[in-house]
Amino acid sequence: QQRCIDSGEIEPFRYASDDEIIEQMESSSIPLGALCESKRGVEMGKAGDVIKCPGCMRWTTPPRWPEPDKEKDCPHCDHTFEYRDRLADEQLATNDPNDGDVAYIHGDSFGARYDKLETFGLKRGYDGIRYKDESLYRGDKLFVREAGVGFTAAYDNRTAYCPRSVYVFKIRGSRSEIVENHSREDGWLSAESIPDLPEPEAFHKFLHGVMNSRLFNYYVFKRFSEVDGAQSFANLRMGQIRSLPIPIEQLATEEGESTVEAIAERVDRLREGDAELGGTVDLEIERRLLDLYGLSNDALAHVNEQMGLAAYHKKLEELYPDGQPSRPEQATEVSLSAEADD
Repeated sequence: QQRCIDSGEIEPFRYASDDEIIEQMESSSIPLGALCESKRGVEMGKAGDVIKCPGCMRWTTPPRWPEPDKEKDCPHCDHTFEYRDRLADEQLATNDPNDGDVAYIHGDSFGARYDKLETFGLKRGYDGIRYKDESLYRGDKLFVREAGVGFTAAYDNRTAYCPRSVYVFKIRGSRSEIVENHSREDGWLSAESIPDLPEPEAFHKFLHGVMNSRLFNYYVFKRFSEVDGAQSFANLRMGQIRSLPIPIEQLATEEGESTVEAIAERVDRLREGDAELGGTVDLEIERRLLDLYGLSNDALAHVNEQMGLAAYHKKLEELYPDGQPSRPEQATEVSLSAEADD
């Protein structure tokens, strides 16, 4: 209760037994938002539905519920018009990548953990649509899906656009940029302890391994209570994602550098289909991250047990393909009764 009072945050699935693990994870880490620059993709929905404003003849997104008499305020000229009065409509996303001007990924592009992203196509050149600079979509990056239980991320190094419901995370170009964006909070790694950056491609793949780990998903579960997508619309906001812990304290050492390379190599094997989810390669990543976070095997046992509390949805099935972990033992229910005095 005191933790909730101090932080102003309600974490209903976080127990006192989790505090030591969460605090240890943070103490060896900096927030993802300090390590990476992050932005949303093209300002449109997944399908790329757009309409043309009769006031300025620029393209914009349709109203949320496009009924004929539904009003739309044009963001370009402030003209208000009914949906039926649009000059034209178009769908910018294409199922065939060859039908678009550029490659395009969206929420349906994500498969299982470590699957390569399925690519679609996107039409460009529609005046008024905020595509954003192509540099955002080039090179090494992590795409993170906003909606869905758990944490869904995928590494990609192609030039591929995405909609606003997919976040783009790219590791900053220098240590000084990371230090500048790291405002240290109590319990987190100090700016002085931030090491120089490993090679960008390997570091992005390392980050992919972190994001797909059981430890990382445990942290998301405990902090943000993403439990069962069938019962609610699960959604992770940019600010929440930027607050997640990335263990970099030991990366300045020779052993830490080799750990980055080892995790990146294992991520490659999983992405290429040369290793199985829940198999030896997958679990080697988990054990190496256990060391980077400064956690014991007892801590991992606790993590696995706590993940048994979450609904056995697609994400949990990928993390635990052999079956849902056993739930922690519950305290025996006690009923109290009192007899009234005569």
